Amino acid sequence: MNKLIVVTGGTKGIGRAIVEKFSRHNFDVATCSRNEVELKSLKTLLEKSGTSGNVFVQQADLSDKNQAKRFCDFVKNLGRPVDVLVNNAGYFLPGEIVTEPEGTLEQMIHAHVYSAYYTTRGLVPEMIINKSGHIFNMCSIASIKAYPNGGSYAIAKSALLGFSRCLREELKQHGIRVTAVMPG
Repeated sequence: MNKLIVVTGGTKGIGRAIVEKFSRHNFDVATCSRNEVELKSLKTLLEKSGTSGNVFVQQADLSDKNQAKRFCDFVKNLGRPVDVLVNNAGYFLPGEIVTEPEGTLEQMIHAHVYSAYYTTRGLVPEMIINKSGHIFNMCSIASIKAYPNGGSYAIAKSALLGFSRCLREELKQHGIRVTAVMPG
C-alpha cells in the first residue's frame, strides 16, 4: 500500500507542486481547496498522468473550523495512516498594517494559522497512536523578516512559525517530526 500525504491548498503554487511530486513518487494524495473545479481538474490530470497513487479530493475552506473538521473526517474515513501532512492553505493580501482594509488580519490568521491548527488537531491524534509521521508547515521568509507591504500576512506567517516550534516540542516524544518551511 502506498503512503498517504495530506496537502492543504493543493491546487495552486507550492501546494500543487508538492501534490504532483509526491504522486509521481508512489504516494496516495488527499488534498483540498476552496475551488471544487480546480480540485476536479487536478484529480483528472494526475489520474491521466499514469501515477501509481490514488488521488482523494474534497472542497473545503480550512479557515472555517467546520469545513476543516469535515476535511479531517474525510481523510480519516480513508482508513489510512497519515504519513505526511503539509499545512499549505493560505493566500497573500499585500498591505500596510495601518492602511490595509479592516479585517485583513483576521482573514490572514484564519487562512494561515487556524487552518493549520484545525487540520493538525484533527489528524495528529492518529499519528500519535502510530508514533510516526512528518508535518510540514508552509511558513515564509515573512515569518522571520518584515518587508514593506507585508502587513498582516507577515504577522500570520510569524504566528505559524511559532505554532510550528510549539508543535515540534510537543510531538517529538511521539516520533513525529515537524518542519517549518520558509520559502522566499
